Amino acid sequence: MGRLKISPQAEAVRQLFMALEENAKRIKTCWFRASQLSRLKLANQGHLSGNHKPGCVFEELATAGEHCIIVRHDDQQVKEIAEKRLCESIDALFAAMTKESAPNCPFPICQYPFKLGHKLECPFNALRSARGRG
Repeated sequence: MGRLKISPQAEAVRQLFMALEENAKRIKTCWFRASQLSRLKLANQGHLSGNHKPGCVFEELATAGEHCIIVRHDDQQVKEIAEKRLCESIDALFAAMTKESAPNCPFPICQYPFKLGHKLECPFNALRSARGRG
């Protein structure tokens, strides 16, 4: 499948979920709701939701990201509403990531302590950068 023509925020969310799938064996569970991370490789196709428990900030983010992908060919107003919801979901994820909930970044490429932020290569860093551009 070719690259999806979606917003930078939606692409960063898709990349985050692809990284979660890729590292699921090492990370094992969601650090917010302890759901098993999926090892199925579906995020590259835009299938993001359904792998986290209802109410989990990751599930909310996945649903908002999927919606942006689905409406990418709709009119501008529909896309703007979807993008606003996605930005709110990204903000909610970062607000939920506290020193208590994620003392160290779970991605093997990063694993930085909370107080140091994330390495440049970390999917969370890319998500934060994309959110800043959105």
